[in-house]
Amino acid sequence: MKLKERIDFVRKKRLCFGCLGFGQCSNRCFARKKCDVCQLKHPTLLHDPARCGSRKECSTQTSRDNPVTAPTDDTINNRSTESGDGSNKHEMSSMILPVWLSHQEYPDREVLVYALLDPASNGTFIKTGILGKLGKKGIDTNLRLNTMHGSEVIATQKISGLKVEDLKRTTHIELPSAVYCRDDIPARRSEIPRPEMAMKWEHLQELSTKLPQYQERIEIDRLIGSNCPMAIKPQDVIQGNEEDPYAIRTLLSWKRIIPVSTMEFHSLVEDELSCNRINTVEIV
Repeated sequence: MKLKERIDFVRKKRLCFGCLGFGQCSNRCFARKKCDVCQLKHPTLLHDPARCGSRKECSTQTSRDNPVTAPTDDTINNRSTESGDGSNKHEMSSMILPVWLSHQEYPDREVLVYALLDPASNGTFIKTGILGKLGKKGIDTNLRLNTMHGSEVIATQKISGLKVEDLKRTTHIELPSAVYCRDDIPARRSEIPRPEMAMKWEHLQELSTKLPQYQERIEIDRLIGSNCPMAIKPQDVIQGNEEDPYAIRTLLSWKRIIPVSTMEFHSLVEDELSCNRINTVEIV
């Protein structure tokens, strides 16, 4: 079966392009497979040799530099829908913001990361690779993840004693006593709020000086769930008119989101949706 036929089959059966499980939610997939050929995060069956010929060629390139043809996360994260005049009429931003991350035992070993605030998840996660930068090791444990893909038990690590600070270091928040490690935090970089987004709307223009500048080199290394309400609780809201984009301020920063009602169906990239609801239960 040729690559295009495999892609069409996955789309027709509404399978995840990240793990081939049921559901079109690859950009939020917590079970994303790694390609045996190029080591990028898509199933080997969806590897495109024309774009990612070998492991050596791909290992030195990021998904932004060399996206694969298959509509995986590597493709979706860097595409937006433009209107006829070239403006991003349907662009949408999520609650992703830069924070300083550190551990209470080693406060000087802090790392600047992007954090996704996700009130639909009841757990808080961190990328496994960030632990070394903080000078800490996690404790091995098993965790049951319940998502739209179903329920699965995963082997992971947990860590306590983490805290985050806003970019200007005016507020610090202690994270839950159990933060779990994952190899990947599913999120779209294209949905990181940027000052130029606010300039397009009169009622949000004041935020152009309050939203942090986009930083290409910072990774999305953390997902903060509803078990850390101090980080998610809205402190202020700029609403605008009924179908206008609105802005939310938390203790950590301002964030901007466009309501789904302003997006037309054809604006969805490759019929991909952001479906996120993560329920975690640690197995003792």
